[in-house]
Amino acid sequence: MNLSGIVDNEKIFEFLSDIRKKRGIWNFGFEKAQDITEILKSQFSILFKESLKTRNSFQSFGENEIFSKVSSKALDLIMKKEPYYEIRFFMQVFLDEINKLHDLRNDFDYSVKVKSTNHIKDFNQLLDWIQFKVGQMQNYIDSMNRLIEPFNLFYGQPGVKSDLNGLLYVARSYSKLYSSFLVWGIEIKSTIVPDDFKKCLLAFSELPSVLIGQIEEYPEKSLEIINQMIDKEKNGENLEGTTVSLTLTLTIEDYINKEFEDELAVLKEKYLN
Repeated sequence: MNLSGIVDNEKIFEFLSDIRKKRGIWNFGFEKAQDITEILKSQFSILFKESLKTRNSFQSFGENEIFSKVSSKALDLIMKKEPYYEIRFFMQVFLDEINKLHDLRNDFDYSVKVKSTNHIKDFNQLLDWIQFKVGQMQNYIDSMNRLIEPFNLFYGQPGVKSDLNGLLYVARSYSKLYSSFLVWGIEIKSTIVPDDFKKCLLAFSELPSVLIGQIEEYPEKSLEIINQMIDKEKNGENLEGTTVSLTLTLTIEDYINKEFEDELAVLKEKYLN
């Protein structure tokens, strides 16, 4: 049927064809209002049935506050309980919590100085303060490494149900420490120092950059590895005896950059000799 004569723009037919054939969206023709009513009744009944299934799934968990604390992606993993859903849930929550800190990450990257709480006036004070800030970072790293203990406690061994609330706690704790590294760098950049110290200060503020990047990549890469394993199993590959390592271990020695060491050496030469 040629309807081109009754439309203002024939592009409308391309649009309709795109919706019907390419996008896979359900669509229904109608001639009278009653047709629309009947179609909506059918669709509403399907939606109602699906909502009852979802409700029953929720009730099977009992009263659990975890549902209000996680994203829809993490919640979907819990509900479907597909292979490796517990470790995938942990990594998804970890990733979600990091993504919530996107603005803080930008503050770190673009040296947004919210407030200055420290004022360094001389080189000896600078050395003491650097020692204090390095110790502070070491505490954060130690805390991240210690979180492996509660993770092992909450993540169930084969055949044992994991404590999802416990895994949520660990993922959120990792995220808090990630936030601490960002705030640490921002505080360094916001410190008021004499002009001679500024290059050293800037290099010092970048110490956690590699570490921050590793933390950001960890949950995303881990999810990729797990999904690859799932795909292999679906394709019939035998993964018996296969070991997958998803370890995140950090040490402060890995992050002392040469630029900072060089700038500090120049200052020592000038002020201590």
